[in-house]
Amino acid sequence: MGIIAEIEGHDDQEMMENYKKAGFEDQEENNDDDVVVSIEKMFMKLPPINPKCFIYQVPELHRKMNDIAYTPQLISIGPLHHGQQQYKAAEQYKVYALKRYLSRINMTVGEAMDIAGRWEETARNCYANPIDMNREEFVKMMLLDSCFILEFMNSTVCRLRYWGQNEDHWMNDTLLCGLLFGLKRDLSMFENQLPFFPLQELFYLSFNRQNVTNPPSPIIFLTSMAHLFIATTGGYQLRCNVLDDTHKVRHLVDLLRFYYIPSPDTEEYKSYEAEKSSYINTPTISELCEAGVQIQRADDAKSLLDFNFKDGVLKIPPFNIHIEFEIQIRNLIVSEIFHDTDDSKFIFDYIALLDDLINTEKDVSILVKEKILTNEIGGSDEPVYKLINDLRLNAPTFPLAYYYSNMSKDLNEHCRKWWNRSLASLRRDYFNNPWASISFVAATVLLILTLLQTLFSAPAFFH
Repeated sequence: MGIIAEIEGHDDQEMMENYKKAGFEDQEENNDDDVVVSIEKMFMKLPPINPKCFIYQVPELHRKMNDIAYTPQLISIGPLHHGQQQYKAAEQYKVYALKRYLSRINMTVGEAMDIAGRWEETARNCYANPIDMNREEFVKMMLLDSCFILEFMNSTVCRLRYWGQNEDHWMNDTLLCGLLFGLKRDLSMFENQLPFFPLQELFYLSFNRQNVTNPPSPIIFLTSMAHLFIATTGGYQLRCNVLDDTHKVRHLVDLLRFYYIPSPDTEEYKSYEAEKSSYINTPTISELCEAGVQIQRADDAKSLLDFNFKDGVLKIPPFNIHIEFEIQIRNLIVSEIFHDTDDSKFIFDYIALLDDLINTEKDVSILVKEKILTNEIGGSDEPVYKLINDLRLNAPTFPLAYYYSNMSKDLNEHCRKWWNRSLASLRRDYFNNPWASISFVAATVLLILTLLQTLFSAPAFFH
């Protein structure tokens, strides 16, 4: 007889005795013990939580949207892609750069390794995931990558003359020349980053070892190089008040974030600081034009985010859609997601606003016509609006703090007014060219004369 049938044929006490005899109770206790041990082992394997980290792997949700935007193509910087086969060809240039740097400041490899050794603990703490590299390998990587960035930027951006025809003449190498544009792209990737402090220390060291008096601030100098070398931001410069905060820079992608901070002296910024409001959808460029809003280029804008709407005129800071635009914005969005301060998510809001304004090819055409948007990717305007729409998927809108909430509210109110739409229709249909204007005026005069004639002839008719 089976154990179930046997239990069913006895009372509760007998059932429990039979249950124990069958060994189920012991088995259940053993299973519980196994689960406890298993979970405790999982606890022991958990890496320690590191509150100081700020370089993470890109979330899979974002990577699935466009994997190539987050994956370096030519060179690896930092530990997350270190040692992969596709980057081996570029490794020799890191060695050339280190040799060049050490020769320039008259330092031995041993001295440089001692300095880089002091970075290890702090640098490891900058990465969210544990780095599977021993001390020597990690320190060597940090030193080579840091020197490569400094020497490459210095040689490329500052247009230093090529070095003599010898083994240091690395900038003439065909492969490295091919890296010029690729490195600009790869250094814009969130996973391909070093902490900023080794670059600062090596920069200071180069001046101290060469007895240069009054060296420039490393932040200002490196910012200038990054602006020319990495940031394609339509010619905008970092303002002095922003430069004061760049001591907070964590890595090169984080440095680009400072270009997406609005000017504090604008009305939009002041109203935002006074009261943070939730997201409000903004009408498209075409809808705004149909409602009589004039779209103008904001030549006096100090930041990419300095939009302004006043007296029926929307001023938009000029911007470029270039070949690196998508990569830079996608990685800036990821960087902003992991930014662990209470700062507003200005990049999210900027992309959300662009997505609202640009929804069709016609919207792009209007911005191009007004010289607000420069399409540097070539072809028609269709890929531009599709790119903006796709980027919005990566930039969630936070409901309680949308930077352009007040401006969007004003634009919606303007579009809802019947008078504004009627005047816009009148201008569009009757004053869009000189002949149409003349015809409208002539018809109006004729109508007025006809009415006057009717008024004057009416008394004679009744008499």
